[in-house]
Amino acid sequence: MSHLTEKSEKSEIIYDGKILRVRKDTVTLPNGDTAYRELIRHVGAVAIVALTDDGKVILERQFRNTFDKASRKRGVTGEILLQLIESRLDNLVFRFGIAPTRPAARQLVNHGHITVNGKVVDIPSYMAKVGDIIGVRERSKSLEVITNSVEGHSNRFPWLEWDSDKLCGKFMSYPNREDIPENINEQLIVELYSK
Repeated sequence: MSHLTEKSEKSEIIYDGKILRVRKDTVTLPNGDTAYRELIRHVGAVAIVALTDDGKVILERQFRNTFDKASRKRGVTGEILLQLIESRLDNLVFRFGIAPTRPAARQLVNHGHITVNGKVVDIPSYMAKVGDIIGVRERSKSLEVITNSVEGHSNRFPWLEWDSDKLCGKFMSYPNREDIPENINEQLIVELYSK
């Protein structure tokens, strides 16, 4: 089956940010034609997508759904998009300091260590609602990765309320744009997805 494999010729990073990375690969197809592939990495998902002849990107579905949800809401689409990403369960686990990194937060959620309103939720892309209580499952509170992360975490956010004794936090509100610490030009993302 090796005669059906694409051969990578060239790879370049187009954009590299904290929550989004775009890489463009030039590949040779099995029939000898040259094609372009875009790899878009963002919080919680990786996808390989193709470029059309006129340079438009065929985008990854999960992030597209989040963008579509943001564009349907009233307000500034880019800011709403960031707010929706901030409300993902894996991101909240990271923001509360339960996990040291977003990938670690995703793994804790996947393995059933995290609860939402007292019930185990194992879907990292779960969108929390304002007022939800995100906590560590009782039997997971002694895990070294969690205790080390909580002890070493000092950066708290105004839209989150943390109870270090109970190892749980409340999602108080969606963050304002200025409260999100990452340096992201969300307008570029909006322009990319609006095409």
